[in-house]
Amino acid sequence: MELHPMLDSDTMPNTGLWYVLSTFGDSPSIRVGHTCSFVKGSKPGDNGRLYVIGGANPSGAFCDTFYMDLNTMQWDIVDFPGFRARYEHAAFVPTSSSDKIYVFGGADPTGNMNDIQVLDTSSNSWSTPAVLGKPPSPRTFHTTAVVGDRFIVYSGGHSGPDPVSDRQVHCFDSKSGSWSILHVQGDSPKPRHGHVMVGIGNRLFIHGGMAGASFYDDLHILDLNKRCWSNARKKKVFPSARAAHSGMAYETDLYIFGGMNREGALDDLHKLDTVSMVWTKIELQGPPPACRLDFGMCYLELERAFPDTTEDDDIIGATLNAQEVLDRELKPGSASSRGSSAKPGSASSRDSFSLRDLKPGSASSRDSRHDTSSESSSQGTEGPQSLHDPLPDLQGAEGLVNPQDQLSDEEEEEETPRPEGATGTPNINQPPNTMTMKFCLIHGGMDTEGEIFDDALLYSFCGMKVCLICVPSS
Repeated sequence: MELHPMLDSDTMPNTGLWYVLSTFGDSPSIRVGHTCSFVKGSKPGDNGRLYVIGGANPSGAFCDTFYMDLNTMQWDIVDFPGFRARYEHAAFVPTSSSDKIYVFGGADPTGNMNDIQVLDTSSNSWSTPAVLGKPPSPRTFHTTAVVGDRFIVYSGGHSGPDPVSDRQVHCFDSKSGSWSILHVQGDSPKPRHGHVMVGIGNRLFIHGGMAGASFYDDLHILDLNKRCWSNARKKKVFPSARAAHSGMAYETDLYIFGGMNREGALDDLHKLDTVSMVWTKIELQGPPPACRLDFGMCYLELERAFPDTTEDDDIIGATLNAQEVLDRELKPGSASSRGSSAKPGSASSRDSFSLRDLKPGSASSRDSRHDTSSESSSQGTEGPQSLHDPLPDLQGAEGLVNPQDQLSDEEEEEETPRPEGATGTPNINQPPNTMTMKFCLIHGGMDTEGEIFDDALLYSFCGMKVCLICVPSS
């Protein structure tokens, strides 16, 4: 069993590694179908907060809301009533209201939902606003497709392994509080649930999902300017068919992680360059997270302090040499741990769990929501109707900075090459020798044997080697 390094307050993260987030206080219990949302701080030097909303486990569906102060890494709970228990819902933060988290849909013991609830993070209070227009039919929709202030809904879960039959594109405008239907040309994706739907620029990307016994590996694009669907052609490298995975945007790249297919739960991380439309499987320098599906995932930022670059250049050189040795020692390929058990530092349930076990009055889902299907192809190849009895039926799953990377020593003329994906970002409002680090965070979820997790892991988009080079001098 391989261990993940801990990300403490003084840790300088490296690319190619998943880190266990070191936290304090009472963290959220084991759960699936919840959401994670990052709310930026309101002033320079404030790391903001991470919010974990809802979800379910064998004890039932949750109406709780946890948040972590990213300055102190301390967990706390929103002590304000009004949030309706649910799981496999969507949560999004509009551009013009960055202190608010909107929640849509999901399921509770009585069935699916289609309501909107709002968490005001400045007061940590919940509200259920009246909305205009006709909302989508009740559904599970565990993915977040937000463009500015618009939240887009396409397809989603109906009952058991079946998606809703609705093929319309629904749009919620958080400014006006109104629903509308977007009239789109072209061939729309087949109805599905458990898919990833992420907005980048003015385009929406839909990947994977399932319907009945079919899994999908296709990629569809909705151009909101042209109001047109297109189906991206597959190239040599692309992720396998899957559902119940999660996705997020970083700059112009789409990242997806985990999920499940015919063989079981997955632990791989893939990146789509949405400019070249080329997929890349991320090769790790350490172990991946435990295989999982139906987890929370989001982008977040943390400030990190770094060594004083005004010191002798030998300090930087020695650090880089040490990093190169470490890179050689950590063999790629050791990251292919496929075990479904949680790693140390990532607590999990030891009891088998299926959302089928959740009955009205004691849990968050109808019995029919636990049939499982499998197949693997973009055309929806048929497979066995059930992988494992405890498998849940799956009801679904967020800038542009390119700083020049150069040594702080003015006598150094040659620019140091930057590894792919590394974009540590100096902030002129930050104290000297700090850097805003960019991460992908995953939290909780379960494997196909019913084991549930409550761990929080981070993957850094900026390595230690690059950040030491990029740090602004004091």
